[in-house]
Amino acid sequence: MNKRNAMKNAMYAGSFFILYTILQFINRSFFIKYLNVDYLGLNGVLTSLVGMMAVADLGISSAINFSLYAPIKEKNSDLIQSLLLLYRKIYLIIATVVLLTSFILSFFLQDFVDLESKINIYIPFFLLTLNAAVSYTMAASRSLIIANQKDRIASMSDFLGNTFVVITQILVLIFTQNYILYLLLRVIGTLGSNIYITYRARNLIPGYKVKEFIPIKIPKETISELIQNVSGNFFLRLGGIVVVGSDNLLISKFVGITSVGIYSNYLLIIQTLQSLIQQMFNAIVSTIGNFALTSTDDEGEVMYHRMQFLNFVIILGVAIGLESFISTFIYYWLGNKFIFSTVTTQLLIISFFFMNYNITSWNFTAAYGLAGHMRSVSISEMLLNLVFSIMLAKYTHLGINAIILGTILSTILTVGWMNAYVIFKYGFNRSVKSYLVNYLKDIIIFVFLMLISYFLKKQFTNINLILQSISIFVVLLICMLLLVYFVYRKNDEFKYWKCQVLWILKR
Repeated sequence: MNKRNAMKNAMYAGSFFILYTILQFINRSFFIKYLNVDYLGLNGVLTSLVGMMAVADLGISSAINFSLYAPIKEKNSDLIQSLLLLYRKIYLIIATVVLLTSFILSFFLQDFVDLESKINIYIPFFLLTLNAAVSYTMAASRSLIIANQKDRIASMSDFLGNTFVVITQILVLIFTQNYILYLLLRVIGTLGSNIYITYRARNLIPGYKVKEFIPIKIPKETISELIQNVSGNFFLRLGGIVVVGSDNLLISKFVGITSVGIYSNYLLIIQTLQSLIQQMFNAIVSTIGNFALTSTDDEGEVMYHRMQFLNFVIILGVAIGLESFISTFIYYWLGNKFIFSTVTTQLLIISFFFMNYNITSWNFTAAYGLAGHMRSVSISEMLLNLVFSIMLAKYTHLGINAIILGTILSTILTVGWMNAYVIFKYGFNRSVKSYLVNYLKDIIIFVFLMLISYFLKKQFTNINLILQSISIFVVLLICMLLLVYFVYRKNDEFKYWKCQVLWILKR
């Protein structure tokens, strides 16, 4: 792997994301202050609807990136530009489909949004859809940048565009309290960011400035592989987006739009951390893809276990941090009326753990071009999530907990283990047994830590919230480190990362 590019991409992605996150929380604070909770709930529901239609974000870019690795390595300028031409046509079709689908869906918006106040829901929905469509117009250029392992260029562009949007949105909230103008600024920011990325991408095409582009016929095997991976990635990522997006819709339907607003605050925190972790891991997808072209099955399996161990430790650490601090943070940020019960909060943390445990598997599926094998898995995940969530919400009195529990069950029973099965069978030609053994160990460690947390919260009821959170986190962190050490100390992945940490400390 090109460790230098991977490290640079991860550092840029992480740094820009942290800075943008601070602005995003400030933005949300002003949003709640100047617009009421109905707007917050409406924004959550409409964003979920648009997200479920945003098929360009459903892994198609991953499939496109995969098909660019070989021609970039061979410096085949004509094939690269021919592929980009094809991708632009694909994205144009996608943008058209999204706009048409949103037009049809607009006739049924009232079924998803139940508002007591008279808020126009159609213009906001159109602007959110337009923003999604605009993001596809130059997505092919972003794929070229990422396939060249220059993710940091896209990260910088996104950061500058998002910073402009957040600052201007805050000013709009303060001086006009206009939700429509607030959303329009997002469209402008997305367009500007895409124009900049297209300009930078041109310099990454070998011979772009010195030779005339001659379109060539794309090999049938490349098109066949692309179609298979696009199809597989579509369903793979569609499963994740429908699961998350449908939760907002079901909460609005069975619990109420006010609960969607409260839920969206928790989701902002959880998804912010989730996105940071995913960006750091996604920054090495292109590196994994190039590694897969030259590595043996044994080397691929070793690398997978090392990355999955790192994935587990990071997710576990973030999970105990959320478990310790999330309610305290919301209490001091927004107030007591925006806090969920302890049970609901723990269910959100459990959902976070199981959904993000698969980050390494998602990346290897994309990098190895195995998404075509994931269609049935993703469809099963979507159907089970809807069935479990609706049945529990309709026939129990669990409220919002029923919908979160449905998400957890569908994740565990499908992608929780099937994604790894596909990678080991078709990517490494190996049994998935080694993964399942580690998966069981990791679940036991996580459940044990959640039980410790539940016990500690029962004991620490009469102390300051901040002191309580810090005390619980310290205890959980010590327990986590001890458990991981005793369970994994003899494994190759533990020894590998131990050497990496010691090497960094000695520098």
